[in-house]
This record gives sequence, C-alpha cells and structure tokens, in this order.
Amino acid sequence: MKRLFILILLAAFLFSCATTGSSSTSTTTDTEPVPYEEDEFAPGLIKLRRAEVLFFGALPLFYMFTSLGYDTYYDMTSADAPSSTNTELGQKFAITVSLSGILALADFIVGELQDD
Repeated sequence: MKRLFILILLAAFLFSCATTGSSSTSTTTDTEPVPYEEDEFAPGLIKLRRAEVLFFGALPLFYMFTSLGYDTYYDMTSADAPSSTNTELGQKFAITVSLSGILALADFIVGELQDD
C-alpha cells in the first residue's frame, strides 16, 4: 500500500510539469500585464484597500507590543494574571485588534482632512 501511494505521488509530480510548457502559437503581447488605469478603481475602494493593508500589517507589530506590555504589567504589579492562557490570549488579541483598527481609522481621518 505504501509503495502504491509513493508511486502515485511520484507520477503526479513527474507528469505535472508536462502542461507547463509555452506554446509557440501565442504571442508575447497577449500575456504581458497591463498597468492599471487611473480611474479603474473607485476612490472608496482604494481607501478601503489602504485601510486593510494598514490593519493587517499592523497586527503582528501591535501583538508584539501588546504582549510585552501585558506581561510587563502583570509582572510589575504582581497582580493576579488571568486564570487561563486562553483568557490571556483573548485579551491580548482584543487589544491588538483594537489598536490596529484605531490606527487604520486614524489614517483614514488624516487622509480625509488632508484632501480638503
């Protein structure tokens, strides 16, 4: 059974490259990417994309800072830490998502004020 599985897997890997060759009948101008037009996307979609990039890009950094601050606070105050690690993780992630949302919202507000 194990040999059959390895044989099928090997055949799939070997024959998967058979269809990747380029045909000589197609021209290179058909496959070249075309730059976006200036008015191809609505301004609201551009602002939404910027907010999305800021929000998800800031998550790892804010999680790192939140975790450092959270752990430092409980170490310095010698207060009782949350009873389970799931509660602690939930609190850290809630703070992280909130900070990322505030950053994206602040960037949107500053961008709107600068446009006026």
